[in-house]
Amino acid sequence: MTCIGRFWYACAATDGPWWTMTTGMPELTYAYAGSTAKLSDHVQAIVAGREVVVTALKFRTFRTKPGGARQG
Repeated sequence: MTCIGRFWYACAATDGPWWTMTTGMPELTYAYAGSTAKLSDHVQAIVAGREVVVTALKFRTFRTKPGGARQG
């Protein structure tokens, strides 16, 4: 999994030293939402044993009305 800016994607190893993007993973913003620099700071603090507050998006489900229209 790789985070670039505000977007996550999955990747897989290919021939040689190359990797390729396999799929976008926008749902991972439910785990973290923010800059890559801030994520790096959080990881370093966690490894050092400090407590951090990690920003994430709130998951929201949508129900459909009869006829397929979304309501939320």
